[in-house]
Amino acid sequence: MSTIITILIIAIIAALVIVGLKETIKHSKGEGACCGGGAMKEDEEATVQLDGEIVTRADVHIDGMHCMNCKNSVTRSLQKMSGVSADVDLK
Repeated sequence: MSTIITILIIAIIAALVIVGLKETIKHSKGEGACCGGGAMKEDEEATVQLDGEIVTRADVHIDGMHCMNCKNSVTRSLQKMSGVSADVDLK
């Protein structure tokens, strides 16, 4: 009886490890969900076209962005600011 329980526990742990590895690989490729949301497609990002001349341009390097959801979240946050248009690139 204890052999069956041991085998069952090992099978459950193996299944959890396999699922964890799959999700880790997806995340490292930028395909998985991260930052509290599901992966979003590029066409879902918000774009804003501002009228008038460009007064200031700033290039900002942000560490830790891994997926399209990160990119869209940063884009939306920046574009909520008055007079700001953002072009966020994961590279």
